[in-house]
Amino acid sequence: MVRRLYKPLERATGKTDGRPNMSSFAPAAVLTLHHFEVSENGRGYWVAKDKEGMIGGVFRTQKDALRFALFEAAGDSACVKVISSPRL
Repeated sequence: MVRRLYKPLERATGKTDGRPNMSSFAPAAVLTLHHFEVSENGRGYWVAKDKEGMIGGVFRTQKDALRFALFEAAGDSACVKVISSPRL
């Protein structure tokens, strides 16, 4: 006795020519913009974190923190805010 663990091609994709429908395998586009704040902490490190607190990192330089935030925000500089703190 043979048990099929998959749907035959005709039922899964509606195609009968033997070729799979590639659109059914393509991932859906997901674009959620994250808004980041970049600031210097009390120890002199730079912190980049999104406003939801789900993504972030601690960096030695402001340049590295900005690079990370811009990468995660898909290059949209409107989604990155640099908060400067006065030096004492």
